[in-house]
Amino acid sequence: MDNDFIKVSENNKTLSPMKLFYNWFAANIGIMGFVYGAIIVTYHLSFFQSITAALIGALTFAIPGWVAMIGKREGVTTFKMSRAAFGTYGNKIPNFMAWLNMVGWLAVNIITGTLLFSSMLKTIHISQNMFTKAVCLLVFAGLVILTGFFKEDTLARIQTWLSWICGILTVMMLVIFLAKANWDAAFAMKSGSWLTGWLPAVAFIVAGSSISWAMSAADWGAYVRSQSRPSSTFWGTTLGAATPLFFLMAGGVMLSTISPSLATASNPYQVMYGAVPGWFGFAYF
Repeated sequence: MDNDFIKVSENNKTLSPMKLFYNWFAANIGIMGFVYGAIIVTYHLSFFQSITAALIGALTFAIPGWVAMIGKREGVTTFKMSRAAFGTYGNKIPNFMAWLNMVGWLAVNIITGTLLFSSMLKTIHISQNMFTKAVCLLVFAGLVILTGFFKEDTLARIQTWLSWICGILTVMMLVIFLAKANWDAAFAMKSGSWLTGWLPAVAFIVAGSSISWAMSAADWGAYVRSQSRPSSTFWGTTLGAATPLFFLMAGGVMLSTISPSLATASNPYQVMYGAVPGWFGFAYF
């Protein structure tokens, strides 16, 4: 198999490190970050321990950053690059596991989007039942399938706009949480064990974010322009993903002082909606 087939062609390498930053930013500004922050608190940690767990967990996106840098250097996606380690036939096993991981997270994202869409409709007094949820599922899944037909350059443009729009709305959400947070309760949280509490909390974040993304990190890195510096690809990936995730989880830690049931709620978005002004909840959702 020749390099022209394996490697991304030069005319398809349209991503700059800044576009790469926006790609990762948009991919990790999902509202689940708030729920992750609330789950951190359930490990019985202090406010300081919870925030540092969120920070260290988010910074482990250096792992996908390293993979993306290799993808940029070699010009190949993760699935093709892993052949060097496992061989053509041996690569089928890790690729199958990677496929299961990606399909699993796609399902989680579609379910999350469906619940969010359904909760948004409830804010304008459209009743939630099986029919409306089915419609929400079909609309959201259809939008996800539609994006599969877009080129990398088109997706980069979309995700740049999403980063700015969702980023501004998330900052507004965090300001609301800062104003409404029960700071006395936050600072009164007792310290837990660094070994049996803090470390598992970090491991939970890593398993649910950076490790899962590592197996596809080169898929974007391979589309970065050849003249870009490898270090820029690393930092564009690492900071693009870590920045929104950290602030979302920090917001989730603060939100848990307002709505302690967030981490265990069957529909956490209804809990979140109850913590913000109604007009903003609809806009954010």
